[in-house]
Amino acid sequence: MMLAIGISGCTAPPLPEDHFYRLELGAPAAIQGQLRIDGALTVQRIRMGGMYGKRPLLYSTAHAPTELRQYHYHYWVDNPARLIQEQLSMYLRGANIARGVAMPVAGATADYQVDGTVHRFEQQLDASGARVIVEIELVLSKKADTAALFAKTYRMDVKTRDATALAAAQGLGQVLTQCFAQFVMDLRNTDFH
Repeated sequence: MMLAIGISGCTAPPLPEDHFYRLELGAPAAIQGQLRIDGALTVQRIRMGGMYGKRPLLYSTAHAPTELRQYHYHYWVDNPARLIQEQLSMYLRGANIARGVAMPVAGATADYQVDGTVHRFEQQLDASGARVIVEIELVLSKKADTAALFAKTYRMDVKTRDATALAAAQGLGQVLTQCFAQFVMDLRNTDFH
């Protein structure tokens, strides 16, 4: 009997389970009429420095907004830079912004390219709940001479339904959708010729 008590006292609680999140965006509104960019477009790899480029979801607190923390056991399904690149490519293709939109493929040619740099991609917790913050710079350029035709930094945030990592992942997708929609609208209103 003492052996049974001793053995049961040595069992540890189960390890926390890992959680993996997709980055899902809303569908774009298709551009009516003539294509905005008359040519093929590639979406280059998105630059994300430091912790932003790693798979754990990130958060900060309102009382220490410059300190980034990682959620333990909560990860993106892939590198977030790759996920954002894929989503931006699909979004621009769905918006019918150019003759063709793709990610770079060996041997493929394109007339234009979009480059992006993420400056913020996190959840911020405070006493009233949580919000997500995205800041992304997007640049459209001609591939032949890399002359920038359009460049803008988009910074948006939105309150999330709660302070969980799941709400953060869903909210980040929602905010990226808003950033990409504004980018498409800006491209629609820019004269490239």
